[in-house]
Amino acid sequence: MRIADSQKGMTMVEVIAALALTGMVMAATSAAFGFCMRMSLRIEASARAERVGEGLLDVIADAVRMDGLPESEEEFLSERIEEALYRGFSVEQLSFTRVEPEKHPDVVRIDLILCEERTGISFKASDYVRLYEAYMPEEDDIPLLDDIPR
Repeated sequence: MRIADSQKGMTMVEVIAALALTGMVMAATSAAFGFCMRMSLRIEASARAERVGEGLLDVIADAVRMDGLPESEEEFLSERIEEALYRGFSVEQLSFTRVEPEKHPDVVRIDLILCEERTGISFKASDYVRLYEAYMPEEDDIPLLDDIPR
């Protein structure tokens, strides 16, 4: 059975089905593309948070190493750290802790938590700093090795 030339082509139902399938493929592609873009932006924001956090932590560690422990964290941030270093981030928490004052009186742990205002991404970083001798406790306060029980 041969089909006449006038009957070749697609019916209206076939055209609608082809357009519907094309629309579903396009919707799935755009959903996948949107997800990939959001993940890419999150990864970029996390990398930026890490760079800013590490830079701030280095500046803070150098200041503590040179000038000793500050009286308050807020005062330290406002006086010592330039706003340009924040690059859209805010310091959620900054703390200074002497790790083991009996064994290591010159070692301080610095904990820093940053948060980006735009995306809400936060970054935590820590560093250990050895203070210069001028900011260590008096020598009488440091236990000698002979005084430490074994």
